Amino acid sequence: MLEGDDAYFADLQQFIGPDEGQAAQAFARLTPRVIEVIQASLRRQVPSRDDLDDIAQEACLRLWRNRQTFQLRGKAAWWVFVKKAASSCAIDHFRKRQIAVSLDGPDFGEIPDRDLRTLEVLVEVLDRYHQVLAAADEIWLGKLGADAERSILAAKLFFVDKKSWADISRLLGAQQPGRPKLTRQQVDAWLSDPVILRHVAFDELYFSNAELAANLLGYSKLEVSEVDRLMDLVVSPEGRQELESRGETFRDWQWAEVYAILWRYKRSLLLSQLERLKAIDLKKDELTDLFDRCVQKFPFVTIMSTLQSQAGSLPALSSSLNRPGFWQRLVFQYFTKDEIAHRDILDRTEGAAARANYRLTPAMLNVWLSNGRLFTQLAEHFETSKGEKADV
Repeated sequence: MLEGDDAYFADLQQFIGPDEGQAAQAFARLTPRVIEVIQASLRRQVPSRDDLDDIAQEACLRLWRNRQTFQLRGKAAWWVFVKKAASSCAIDHFRKRQIAVSLDGPDFGEIPDRDLRTLEVLVEVLDRYHQVLAAADEIWLGKLGADAERSILAAKLFFVDKKSWADISRLLGAQQPGRPKLTRQQVDAWLSDPVILRHVAFDELYFSNAELAANLLGYSKLEVSEVDRLMDLVVSPEGRQELESRGETFRDWQWAEVYAILWRYKRSLLLSQLERLKAIDLKKDELTDLFDRCVQKFPFVTIMSTLQSQAGSLPALSSSLNRPGFWQRLVFQYFTKDEIAHRDILDRTEGAAARANYRLTPAMLNVWLSNGRLFTQLAEHFETSKGEKADV
């Protein structure tokens, strides 16, 4: 277990114990992390901070009232218990206001015993997400060798920036202490290394929610701060008034479309959720048409085509990207980091995958995500890593 897990588990044991005073003290220690998890799990479905706070408080009260119904079968079971309470409270919260709400995500029912170990392993790294992503890189992209940073940069210069060998040599060839002199043979080896190519292609094809919103609004990946600034203004009537006072259009979009794009892609709200936002002055058919146009403007197929055209006579790129592992890595990133729905993941990956002669389908995403195949692979990786460390 990670440092601090023993104390957390002891608090859970006290929380469900017979002594109500000790249970209350333990729950006070558990509550800050519980609120963080609830707010993180509902942030996309419940964009209002006030609603999030109210739901989190109600969920904590419900956890306390139902504490003796909880069976402590591990930390994974605890977090399922927490998320079930949060989802139930969110539905009740909006029902009281006569607002229908659909909470996406897994159905947190009873966990089969056979699946508990998989969940437990992943819960152990819950607070160290960078470790999860590093493991995902190693499993599905491959482990980089020595001089990883320079090899990735060389490949990006060639495939993305279309630099020649002479340019790459000039930019990266200066010998540094502890590093071998860069040769043409070394660069050629990097450009034909499937692991390096998968890492480069992943970096180019992955767009966070903010980066995709930036791209649609005409900004680069490096200008996501502009999208953050726009989002800060969009959430209030005063901010929207300030934006609209600058003119009738924003680049190729009307302001109403800009607002919808920000909520849809920056905040990753679904169409059914956008229809309830007073800030969105577009009808359902107008929103549907807008988002169809957005999907047509997605950069992913163009990026894949650019990579392939630059590859030319180097077949290693295509052979590196028409296998499941690369697309599993992208799908995992979108599902866990950006928390978007399966259909949205497919919109961001399907076209580029087809360009690489790999067919992605909704059924495959369901197996990888809903049936837990990717998470099982991660759990097995962490179990193996723990075993190797124990043998040292």
